[in-house]
Amino acid sequence: MDLYQIKHFVAVVEGGGFTKGAERVAVSQPAISASIAKLEAELNVKCSSGGIRKWCQPRPERVFSKWAGQSCRHAMPRNRRSKR
Repeated sequence: MDLYQIKHFVAVVEGGGFTKGAERVAVSQPAISASIAKLEAELNVKCSSGGIRKWCQPRPERVFSKWAGQSCRHAMPRNRRSKR
């Protein structure tokens, strides 16, 4: 797991979907989908169901999203936050 995967996860949750999440972090939708899939595989969890069009966010994902967002904001310099 790396900070970009966490950043992508937060963007998808906060954006309400993969397309909006990709726009938030300036990457393509397939790239953010691949990043989330890799994160899910590493954590052995499934955060999304129903494919790209349907994003579910049960309680554990909300908790992780809040922590991940705070971690990314503290760990990444401001000028690098909008990239990747």
